[in-house]
Amino acid sequence: MKDDARLSERAYFKLGRIPTGIGAIMDGWEFTEEEFLNSGLLNIEFRAFTHNCPLDCQYCFTNKSDNTLTFDEIKDILMQLKALGTRTVNFVGEGEPSIDDKFMDVMSFCHEIGLKAVAFLGGSKRLLDRDFVRRLKEYNVTVVLKCDSLFNEEYQNRITGSKNGYFKMRNRALKLLMEEGFNKPDCKGTTNLALNMIVTQFNKDEVLDVVKFGRENNIFVMACEFLPTGRSGREDFDKDMMVSRGEMDEIRKEIREMDESYYGFIHPAFSSYTSVPCTIYGGIHIYGNGDVGRCAGDATVLGSLQQESVADIWSRIKLDKSLFLGNCPFRDRAYKS
Repeated sequence: MKDDARLSERAYFKLGRIPTGIGAIMDGWEFTEEEFLNSGLLNIEFRAFTHNCPLDCQYCFTNKSDNTLTFDEIKDILMQLKALGTRTVNFVGEGEPSIDDKFMDVMSFCHEIGLKAVAFLGGSKRLLDRDFVRRLKEYNVTVVLKCDSLFNEEYQNRITGSKNGYFKMRNRALKLLMEEGFNKPDCKGTTNLALNMIVTQFNKDEVLDVVKFGRENNIFVMACEFLPTGRSGREDFDKDMMVSRGEMDEIRKEIREMDESYYGFIHPAFSSYTSVPCTIYGGIHIYGNGDVGRCAGDATVLGSLQQESVADIWSRIKLDKSLFLGNCPFRDRAYKS
């Protein structure tokens, strides 16, 4: 372990006590084993915002559906979630959340009622505005920044269909978030800054270096397979981009070896979805029209919050949390054979 490393006071789900300051887990996802097993709607996903987006990602998992919930309806849903024990709301977006007129008001409301907001954002547009970033900090928002490549400008711009140089804008946004202290170490061992990286044949060789960057800068790294919905679930999707299970296993092995030798810490994987109780076992997925499903990887609608309460829909969902093995069954399908 690094000489200056300290361990968190709490032991987290599938992680135990973690070294502080290495981005081992992000704030909002630091659940203990007991919290996970004894809670209901612990961790949910909400596509509360616009379907508009300045990017045109080849693997986009959404169908760009219209969002029809009003601000008052969103607030009512959030209050219902809070009453049912929800701690964290992941705003994954139908498009780019930060350009929605309601976005900052929703972040403020979450903070006001004691819900932790985790916002999945593109590193362009609003994140280049320091005042905007400071308001996110004021509301204790964890920012998950889209990052397909930290080092390959051509690939990053191509995969996101960027005509305005997303790579350079994202790097400016990352620098600004770090300047404003989103990755400042704390005694919990968490961070308020994460990088969301979809692993493909074109960026697989830099995953280890991205994780190293995260470890050195207290930034949580999500390096994930495709989610086979939206564009990446279509028949005409370019499956040659996909990595094989063996390639992913080798990347995981390299990162485990690095973590063990340098940090004295064995992370069960580098991906967010193996050390965090996802919505399949920890909550629900809410679409922008109020429809409710289990997660972004399953389009089955279980009910509508335009017609029922969260409690009514949740009461019909039967979970055996002991079955959660730390994997995403939908992303497991996204391997090249």
